[in-house]
Amino acid sequence: MPIFEFECTNCGHTFEFLRLSTKDKIPKRCPKCQHKIEQVVGRTSWMYTKGKNKNWPIAESSDDGKPSTKEYD
Repeated sequence: MPIFEFECTNCGHTFEFLRLSTKDKIPKRCPKCQHKIEQVVGRTSWMYTKGKNKNWPIAESSDDGKPSTKEYD
């Protein structure tokens, strides 16, 4: 279920849209001022390992759910 991020070209309002199904229409207008919106590239919480398991996604948290203090090159 992808989360899309949008920004209004008129008022600058940013918002997210969770697409639960392919039947869900992606919005075309700002919910605040009804002007045109553009999709923005959002941040991700995934990092990729280096070495033996190249390009394997890893989360930025440790096993206990707290942010990891491990440094990555």
